[in-house]
Amino acid sequence: MHPLPRSLDPIAGESLVSYLQRLAYRIDVSPLHLARMAGLHGWLNNSPPARAISLELGREQLSNLARLTRVTLKEAEELTFSSWKSHYPPIKNIIADNGSRSDSWLFAGTPRFCPRCLDRGAWKKEWSLPVVFACSEHQIFLHAVCPQCARLSERPWQLLQRPNDHTLHPAQCRQTTPDLADRKRKSTACGYRLDRADISGLGMSPFFSISKSQSRVD
Repeated sequence: MHPLPRSLDPIAGESLVSYLQRLAYRIDVSPLHLARMAGLHGWLNNSPPARAISLELGREQLSNLARLTRVTLKEAEELTFSSWKSHYPPIKNIIADNGSRSDSWLFAGTPRFCPRCLDRGAWKKEWSLPVVFACSEHQIFLHAVCPQCARLSERPWQLLQRPNDHTLHPAQCRQTTPDLADRKRKSTACGYRLDRADISGLGMSPFFSISKSQSRVD
């Protein structure tokens, strides 16, 4: 496996999904193609990777991802939830069960997001956890759904949504909507820029205000 000629540095707190989407957009390939290049395919070589991959990567997968993207092994590992397993028991328990326990209760149905944080480029790992409902840095509640299509993830068990779509910016909504204007196409993405979503009305009252130390999972 040869390293990519161009890559990106991970952003602090960034999720594996976010990194794959940002890098795929930069080098103009689909996130699924990039995942396959890194050996992050599903149980079948032609299937999209499952969400469970974001919990912990095997040694070979971690090495492949680091080599391909020119990041360190530690940076690659930080993209997964395994870096939190010593601080957050639910993650540790699922990883210890070697996939025998469903992860559906561990993750929110679709990641929430803070538009101001997303404007800096990355989807944070913590937004996928149901226990995280607000942004401590900007003191606002997280958006639970896209303001435009108000849709939830149709395939929450998949690591990547619309994995073959290489046209979408990482901050665009990837939820699928029926394309009524073009019957030849089965579907299209919502495409709303989530980093530009209105945050009015999401501010927390002093009673709910939280500090960064209170909200940290790690």
